[in-house]
Parts: sequence; C-alpha cells; structure tokens
Amino acid sequence: MTLKFRFSLGSDGIPVVVINALDAPRGQVFTLLHEFAHLTLRKGGLCDLFEPDHGEERRIETWCNAVAGAVLLPAASLLSHEAVRPAGRREWDDHVLADLSEQYGVSREAVLRRLLTLRRTTREFYLERRREYLLAYAQQREKERDRRRQSSGGPQPHTMVLRDQGKPFVRLVLDAYHREELTPSSLSKLLGLKLNHLPALERHLMVATRSEGWHF
Repeated sequence: MTLKFRFSLGSDGIPVVVINALDAPRGQVFTLLHEFAHLTLRKGGLCDLFEPDHGEERRIETWCNAVAGAVLLPAASLLSHEAVRPAGRREWDDHVLADLSEQYGVSREAVLRRLLTLRRTTREFYLERRREYLLAYAQQREKERDRRRQSSGGPQPHTMVLRDQGKPFVRLVLDAYHREELTPSSLSKLLGLKLNHLPALERHLMVATRSEGWHF
C-alpha cells in the first residue's frame, strides 16, 4: 500500500505538508512548494497538482502551481535560455524538455507547466504531454509496488501501511479522521487501505506507539 495523494493541513496547530513517497525527488520538491503555497493562504488541500475545471478551487490550485514554478524556474532565467527566448506558443521536443529539466533540477512536467504560464506553449500540448507523464508515473509506481510486495513476504495490509507510510503519518491521518476533518473515503484513499482493515490498523498502531512511549 502506498500513498497516492499529497496534502497539507494548515488550519490548526502545527502546519503539515505530506508528499508522495513514490514520487521522484524532483516531483517531491515541486509538491513541497505547491503545498507550502497552500499554507500561506491558511488553506490546506488534498491535491493532485492539476487544476480543477472551474471555480475557486481551480484559482487556488493554479496559483499554488504558479508559485512553485516561479521559485524553481524563475521567469528571467528561463526566458533568457536560448531554447526558450523566442516568443510564441509552440510544441516542444522531449529532449529539449529533458535538458531544461536537468538544468533546473525539476521534472519535465514542471518545465512544461512553467512554459505554459510564460506563454511558450499551448494548453492543449501541455495536457497531451501531461497524460503521457501520468501514465509513465503510474507504471513506475506499479513496478515499485510489485517490488515491495515480492520482498515483503506477504504481511497484512495494515502492517504494510505502517511500514510504507510510517507511524507519524498514519497517526496524523487517523487523528484528522476522528476529528471528522476527513471522510471515510478520503481516509481510505490517503492510507491506501480498505475501511474493513481500519480496526486492525488502529490496534496495531496503538500497540506500537505504547511500546515506544507514545500516548495515542
């Protein structure tokens, strides 16, 4: 079981940002900045880093993406790059995106998203390439899940959740759920666990935290 979502909690107590452990390091950096932008608005979020179709939610997600992009790919620097300097929206060869990705230490998707913001590509081209990237990400994560399953020797689902996601994160999610800040559906998605395994997870976590001196 692996964490599929990224989110932030900023309404009460200490702000928290959670990123996907299976994302590539470059993707994790973009996510971290995106979720930090959420916290500056004092509004946490459950995000897939893709702007919704309409409304206030889209405005916020678009702004958070723009903040992350501006930090990682400053406009003055990117627009001065030889490949980017010519004005106008256009399509991009993947090797050029890969070169820019290497130079700025971000994913190809982050580069293309920034080029869209700076009017150097079209939304249609961005969406087409993003679908390709999402498919590649999903395939890579499935390979990683298979590898973990093969090396795990078949532990129980709730044990795998604690192993893969860590007790602090699981404790945080369960606490939010019991405060009714998360729906059962959101809880299940965040933990990657069917709700019928929840009692076993809570029992296992309680035993583990007591043995470490935690009060749960």
